[in-house]
Amino acid sequence: MSQPIITTDISQIRPVFADGAGENIKRYTQLKMMFRTGKEYAVLAEPMLDGPQKITWHTEFEGTPAPFNKLTEEEQEAAKGRIKFQVNQLYKSVFKQLYRSSMSDVADMFNVIDSCIEIPDYDNIYRIQKPDGKSNYVLIKWGFISDDFNAQSGLVKKLVPIKVDTVRIKVIKNSKTASNEPVTVIYKGHENQYTTDSKGYVIMEDIPLGDAFSAYAEDKASITDYICDGSDEYHLLIGTRSADMNFVVTDATGQPIADTDVSFTYDGRTYFETTDSQGRIRLRDIAEGTEVVCKQRNASKSFICDINQREYLFEGERPVAEIDVAVMDENGDGVPGIDVKFTFNDKSLSVSTDRNGKVSIDNLPPDTDFEIECSGNKYQTISTHLTTHEGLNMTEIKIKKVSTKGSMTIKVVDESGVPIANTLVRCETDDFKQEFYTNEAGELTLDQVSYNSNVVCTQIINGLGSHRHTFTFVPLQNSYVLKGMKILADVTDLCIHVTNKKKEAVPNLRITIDDGHNFINRITNRDGEIHVQGLERGKSYNISTEYDGKTTELNYIPKQPQERLNLQVGRSNIGFLLWLIPLLGLLAWLIVAFLIPKIQEMKNAPIIVEDTTAKNKPDTTTIVPVVQEPDPIKGILLTIKDGKTGAPVPGAKIKLEYGKTNLSAVSDSLGKFNFDNVPMDDSTLQVKVTVTADGRQDYTTSFLYTPEKVIELLETSFDTNDIPVNCGTKIESKGYHSTIRTINVKVPKGKVTIGFATFYIGDEMIVYKGKASEISDDKILFRTDGYIKTNYKTFTFDYDTPDGIITVRINGGDNSKTQWYFKVFCPQQPKQAKQTNTTTK
Repeated sequence: MSQPIITTDISQIRPVFADGAGENIKRYTQLKMMFRTGKEYAVLAEPMLDGPQKITWHTEFEGTPAPFNKLTEEEQEAAKGRIKFQVNQLYKSVFKQLYRSSMSDVADMFNVIDSCIEIPDYDNIYRIQKPDGKSNYVLIKWGFISDDFNAQSGLVKKLVPIKVDTVRIKVIKNSKTASNEPVTVIYKGHENQYTTDSKGYVIMEDIPLGDAFSAYAEDKASITDYICDGSDEYHLLIGTRSADMNFVVTDATGQPIADTDVSFTYDGRTYFETTDSQGRIRLRDIAEGTEVVCKQRNASKSFICDINQREYLFEGERPVAEIDVAVMDENGDGVPGIDVKFTFNDKSLSVSTDRNGKVSIDNLPPDTDFEIECSGNKYQTISTHLTTHEGLNMTEIKIKKVSTKGSMTIKVVDESGVPIANTLVRCETDDFKQEFYTNEAGELTLDQVSYNSNVVCTQIINGLGSHRHTFTFVPLQNSYVLKGMKILADVTDLCIHVTNKKKEAVPNLRITIDDGHNFINRITNRDGEIHVQGLERGKSYNISTEYDGKTTELNYIPKQPQERLNLQVGRSNIGFLLWLIPLLGLLAWLIVAFLIPKIQEMKNAPIIVEDTTAKNKPDTTTIVPVVQEPDPIKGILLTIKDGKTGAPVPGAKIKLEYGKTNLSAVSDSLGKFNFDNVPMDDSTLQVKVTVTADGRQDYTTSFLYTPEKVIELLETSFDTNDIPVNCGTKIESKGYHSTIRTINVKVPKGKVTIGFATFYIGDEMIVYKGKASEISDDKILFRTDGYIKTNYKTFTFDYDTPDGIITVRINGGDNSKTQWYFKVFCPQQPKQAKQTNTTTK
C-alpha cells in the first residue's frame, strides 16, 4: 500500500513531456507494467492529481520521508550509492528485456527514462527511512525542470553515474570456486590484472550497459567474451571446459512459449525451470559433451552441450483451454438452437447449442478474456465474460424469453436538448391512438406497446401537428427522444375549467376557440378542463360552447405566459326573468321598487343582454372572461447528487442568479436547499445556478423556471478531470452509471466519427465542446437518440472547438449492469507537403 509524501504545486515548473502531468501518469503506468515482477519503478514517486495544478506524490516504500537537502553531508554521501543502485536498476531491467531483440528499442526506452529522472532541484530527492535504519530513495516532481531561464537539467546524472552496472566475474575451476586466482580482463583494448577474492570474484565498477569485455585466467586459450547485460554475475570457467546452455522453447509456428514449465535431466539429476516472457531458460556451467534431456508437456528432446553453440531450440506444446457452455431457461432446462458467439483477441466464432442446450469448443488460448453472447429468436440476448485457464472451463448462462409488449417512455426536448414540460403529444400505433401531456421532466409513458412495432409521435401545438417522429420500439430500449419545439415567451398556455350552475365539472364538452381565421376544437377531460398552448398575447379570441341547450361565448385576450379561465355554463334564472320583462310592462308601476335595484345589479354583472325580443333567436350570452393570474413562484428546490452513484452531496456551495437577484446557500445533509420567495417577475429570464464542492468539478447551468432541479456533480479524478485522452484510444466502461472522458481530437474543426457499443440495457452518449469541467447543455455537439443498445455503431457529426478538445459523457441505463465501450477516431489531418528525413546511424 502506498503512502503520500507531499503535495506540490506544478504551476511554477516546466514539464519535460509535451502533454504535462497527464503524460507523467501515463509513463508511470507504462514503467509499472514493464516491471511487473519487481519494483524498479518505485524510485519514481507515483503522481496523483489533486487539483488542476497540484500533484500528490506517493511511494510504495515504508518509512519516514525526508528531503535530500535536509540530510547531513555524511548522510548525503552515503545516500549516493543507494540512489545510484536504484536509478540504474531501471536501465538494467530495460536492457535485459530488450537488447536481444532490438537495440533501437533499448535506446528509445533509455530516452524515456532519461526524461523521467529529470527533476527541478535536489530538494526533489526524498529519503524513505525505516525504523531499523534501512533507506530507499524516491524522486518527486520527476519529469519537470525549473521554469527559470537557462534552467539546469540532468541533475541526477550529475549526482551519480547512470546506465552502468557493477560487473562481477566468478572464476570456477573444475566446478569449484577459485579464490586467489590471477585473472586478466581485456576492456576497451587494455589488459587489466586482477586476483579473485575469497569467494572467487573479480569486481569492476561502473561498466556501461552494452559494453563488451573478455577475461582469461591461465592462458589466452581459455579466453571468454562477455557483454555487460545487467547479469548478476559472469562465469569464467577454467580447467575442464563448460558453458552456459541457452534454451528457447517455441510452439510449432516458431512463436516463443512464455511461463511454461520445462524439466532438464543430466548428470543423473532432474531440474525444473520456467521460461521467461521470451520463452528462454539458461542452464549454467554445463560440462562440454554433457547430454541434457528436455521435457515440456508431451514433447521431449535430447541435446549435447557444445562450447561453441549459443542457443538450443526446443519445440514444445502451447497450453490450451476448453470451454463448455450450458444455456438454460428460467426453469433450468437446456435450450437447443441458441446461437453462442465467442469473441476473443479480435476474433470470433459462433456455434449453436445441441439438443441439451450445450456447446463445447477446444484448442483455445488460456489466460484469455472471452466475451460469450447467447441469442435466439424468442430469447433475450445475454452476454457474459470468462477468463480461461489451462484445461476445462465450464459456465452456465440463463436466458429469458423476449416479452411481446413493454412500457415505452418518450422524452420531448427542444433543439438544445432541454425537456419541454406540459406539451401535448399524439402517439399512434396499429393498436391505439392517444394524446398525452408531458410531465415536468418532459416525459410521457406508453404502456403495453408491442415490441418491434412502429410508434408515430407528434407534438401538437394549436391543434396542429408540429414535430413528428416514428420510433421502432425494440426490446431492452425503453427511452426515446422526440425533438420538438418549446413554446415561445410571447405566447400563452391557457387552461379552461368548465363547471355547471351546481359548480360541478363538465366533462366531454366541446370548446371552440376562434381568432377569426383559424379555430381550435377541444373536448374537456373528466376534470372539465382543456389545455391550449401557443395563443398569441394581445390577440383577441372568441371562446364558445353549447351546454344544456344554451350557447355561452366570451371574448378573451391573453396577457400572461400561463392563464386559467373558469367558465360556468347552463341556464340562468336571471335570464328567465329577463324574458318575462316585456310581459310585465303593465305592472311596472307595481314593482318599480323591485326592478330599479335589479337593473342596477344587471349593469354591474359581466352579462350583456342582446335583443331578447327577436323571434326564434338562440338563447346567447356573451361573458367577459375571468382570468385567474398564475400563482406567484414561491421557490426553487435544488438537489445536489453524485454524478456516478446518485448519492446526495452535502455542504455544496450554491449560487443562484436571476436578473438582479443573487442568492447563496449550502446544501443540507440530504444534498438539498430550497430557495423560498425568489422574486421572479419575468418568466423569459433564465435562472443561473453555480455549484462548487470539495473534491468535485464546478458546475454551472442555466434554465427557465422549474420548481425542482437536480444537479449532478462529478469527482475530480483521473476518469473525469480535464486531462485529455488521445483520439483513437478505446475507452471502456468502469461500471459507473455515468462516466465522462475528455478527448483530444487534435484538429479544431471538421467532422468526427465515434464508434459506440453498448450491452445489456441501453446507454446514452452525449458529446460536448471543450473539457469536462466546462460542459453544459449549451455546449452539446451531439447526442444519441435517447438510451440505445447496439453491438457496434458509428456516429459522424460536425464539430468546432478551437483547442481540439471534446468531452464524451456516457449515461448508463442501469446502475449495476451498464457496459459499453467507445472510440473517437482521429479526424483526417490536412495534407502537407512531403518532407524527406535522412537519418545517419
